[in-house]
Amino acid sequence: LRGELIEVIHHDNSGGSGQALDITEALIEKNVVAIFSAPTGWSTFAPTHLANNSRTVFISVGTRRKIGRSGDYVFNFSLPDEIAIDEMLGYAADELGYRNFALVTSSSYDYSLSIASVFKQVLPRHGGKILVETDTYDTYSGTTNIGEVVTALKADSEGLQAIIFTGDAQEAAQLARAAKDEGLKLPLIGGEDLFSEQFLEQGGQAARDTLLYATFAPDRASPLVNDFVTDHVASNNAVPDRFTALAYDAFGLLSRALEAADSLKGQEVRDALLNLEAADGVTGVSRWAADGTPIKHPHLYRVEGGQTGERFVLVQKKGE
Repeated sequence: LRGELIEVIHHDNSGGSGQALDITEALIEKNVVAIFSAPTGWSTFAPTHLANNSRTVFISVGTRRKIGRSGDYVFNFSLPDEIAIDEMLGYAADELGYRNFALVTSSSYDYSLSIASVFKQVLPRHGGKILVETDTYDTYSGTTNIGEVVTALKADSEGLQAIIFTGDAQEAAQLARAAKDEGLKLPLIGGEDLFSEQFLEQGGQAARDTLLYATFAPDRASPLVNDFVTDHVASNNAVPDRFTALAYDAFGLLSRALEAADSLKGQEVRDALLNLEAADGVTGVSRWAADGTPIKHPHLYRVEGGQTGERFVLVQKKGE
């Protein structure tokens, strides 16, 4: 780029805040043009003030926690749950006719409560209502109790069309099986945690008709995706996950910004990132908003049965 080779410097902070700060300071001293941080842990949250104070672009790849406006030089690249849930519920309402929901949370899992609040905020926009609200965590015993959840759903099942579940894949599979065993024909609607082979294997036929969203669709009909997946499988003997895909796209956008920037100074690179037009990548079309949050769209999947068992099928929304 700009007639120069790009050098990628890798460090592992071993999950520690002190190491993350030391590493960030060392990278800033090297005058790096940008720092990418891992999706979780101290590497994302500890160094933001150092990067911002030094005017070094800092891009968190994939964290679902709120970074907030930690500074003008701090960027996030994860799929915003607010956008994903809004589009998914729009599809559920407009194309599947779902209006009446049960909301099942898993209060032992912080992220479950976080996206449950987003579901509550978004549902009214699409004419949706929560008729039943319950939780898989039994505060009395301190354990998960799927049976009590199903009992609550059966008691108020009239009019229900689907179950919004905000927990992880294992509990989702347990809930789907238990509901099916009790004769409740209610599909699940969930977040990206359900986009896993574990959910398909453990849920079996009970997982059919589940609707969920994903950051990365490795089966999307796109030359970009096909080449990316093919190369990754050849190199690593595995399909890339969403974090790998997000890192790849974020790096691509940074490369475009470096080409467009007037210089490699931090402010020029930051401004170039914010002024980039939306571009297609392996995770879809993306760009950054003025506050450093990404503008991205989800990929919607439904679970369907097949000759070899249950599988995720990419949903084709109207107009696509």
